[in-house]
Amino acid sequence: ILIYTDLKCDTLFADIKTNQILDWSALYSFTGADESSLGCVGREGMASLWKARYTVFETNEAKDIDFVIEEENPATKVIDSIFAEIPLIGLLSSYLFHPRYAAKPHGSEEKVMRLIKQGSLIDGRFLIERLSPNISQEKELRLIFSFLMLTILERRRG
Repeated sequence: ILIYTDLKCDTLFADIKTNQILDWSALYSFTGADESSLGCVGREGMASLWKARYTVFETNEAKDIDFVIEEENPATKVIDSIFAEIPLIGLLSSYLFHPRYAAKPHGSEEKVMRLIKQGSLIDGRFLIERLSPNISQEKELRLIFSFLMLTILERRRG
């Protein structure tokens, strides 16, 4: 995934690459345009079948855990998926059910950012809320990239 600074796609800002193509626990590394490491995110495979859980790392080596992103109410996603399959009624499911994902620093219960699926008839819209003013720009960028990957990976799950 290539991320540009503008709509014309003239200047590359960052890219996201995976270390494996077919794997539950693949890591997605964030790299700046200057090839600097911006961190990575990985889904916790089988452990997150019911409740999505992602681990955000400070570096692309996946050694130092920075944040944990968890689904706040997994039942919402399940109900949204079921209603989405019902003809005509399925169109309304996106207005009624809104999965939410919260990011917390590793070892803490304080939520610093949240991703919320917004009501939309045709396409998915998401809102990212900053819940803590004490988050650095570097960490915020790492979480935004992580939420981007989360939306891409979770849309297949409902």
